[in-house]
Amino acid sequence: MKSEKIFHDLITHLVINKDDVDVQVKRDDRGVLFTLSVHPKDMCFVIGRSGRTVQMLRYLLHIAGRAEQAKISLIVNDPV
Repeated sequence: MKSEKIFHDLITHLVINKDDVDVQVKRDDRGVLFTLSVHPKDMCFVIGRSGRTVQMLRYLLHIAGRAEQAKISLIVNDPV
């Protein structure tokens, strides 16, 4: 799926610790689930001010899903 590579590239441009970016993709009958994990110090770049960046990421995945005729969801893992 092209959206996986594009999403991974987009996230790596948002964060400082590019090696700690992990995007897992799970497909099932309900759609596609992207699970994102980043370095704890990069979480602020992914979430953004008032959650605007993560909302934009979810919106872009929604648009990509419409193009690929699949429902795409995003979960951002809480860093430990």
